[in-house]
Amino acid sequence: METPFLNTVEKRVIRAERAGVLFLLAGAFCFTGLVFIADAGWRWLAEAYDPVIASVVVGALMLVLSLLCVIIHLAGSGRATPQETETPPQPQPSGAAAQLIEAFLMGLDAARTMRRS
Repeated sequence: METPFLNTVEKRVIRAERAGVLFLLAGAFCFTGLVFIADAGWRWLAEAYDPVIASVVVGALMLVLSLLCVIIHLAGSGRATPQETETPPQPQPSGAAAQLIEAFLMGLDAARTMRRS
């Protein structure tokens, strides 16, 4: 027996799977393109200067790009968390027990203050 709620959840799961697969493919193609660009840059620099210099330049560029990705990730991770809402104040207990607890806490606070000074 299918319910509208299950149909909605199933559709959301299918959309999330499709988005995940497409994102993974985009990342793979981006990585492949970056490898080819790095290879072409290395070959051009090796021909123009020296293979050691080409390796240093391409390696430094990859290091800078990876650090940039880490910085972007860390900057975006703060926004990804849901905003905290203030909790409503708890109702104060009334009666003799509440007065006893309040007196105890006031005495404890006074003792701590005296100990610090």
